[in-house]
Amino acid sequence: MNEPSRGRIGASDIAAALKAEIEGGTYKPGDKLPSQSQLMRLFSVARGTAFQAIAVLREEGLATSRSGSGVYVNEPPEPHTLIDLIEATAQDRLELDALATSARVIAEAMRRPIAHALNSDQTVDWSIRLLRTQGLEPEDRYADRLQDDFAELASLNPASHVSFLVRVVPPSSQFGFAIVNNSHAYVGLSDDSRPVKVMVRGLLHADASTSRGLEQLTPLRNWFDHMWQQPD
Repeated sequence: MNEPSRGRIGASDIAAALKAEIEGGTYKPGDKLPSQSQLMRLFSVARGTAFQAIAVLREEGLATSRSGSGVYVNEPPEPHTLIDLIEATAQDRLELDALATSARVIAEAMRRPIAHALNSDQTVDWSIRLLRTQGLEPEDRYADRLQDDFAELASLNPASHVSFLVRVVPPSSQFGFAIVNNSHAYVGLSDDSRPVKVMVRGLLHADASTSRGLEQLTPLRNWFDHMWQQPD
């Protein structure tokens, strides 16, 4: 385990170290975490500090205490928002079609996966097709940044498969929508006045694993395919 820098170590420092190990895969769902006594020895802290560190993980839903057994890593929660889903999917294989009014959301969702890929030897398989609408300069900045990040990732990690395609289309509406891995669609009004993580909570979600979700996703899929088949 990567220990915090020596000095006065608090419960939040220990919790952060454990969270990093969980997120990095050292501790997987179902694995047992170090006991309070082990944390006390490892970090040279009092029992109360070790107890509080474990309490932080429980409060954040990362771990569960089992009476007489110990503390175990929880299964990760199911993704709920578009940002959650993109972050989770980017750990494996990501195919994303989006209208550029969603570029701000996508840039936020890809921020951590891109940073991790750029600073590690992780091999990724990402494909994004973005339809940029004319005259939306704020969204253009986010789209440009994403395109630059993908180009940098492709140059630093040739083993990765990264594709970022852009096409400019006439303005359609202020609605943005995105399709993730042909199985989830999110639709909603693009509103620059609200923080991204607030805006995404109001997006409508269609899940292709249900008949109603498939009915909602299919016309969006057809529209994207139609737009990409048009001549430049």
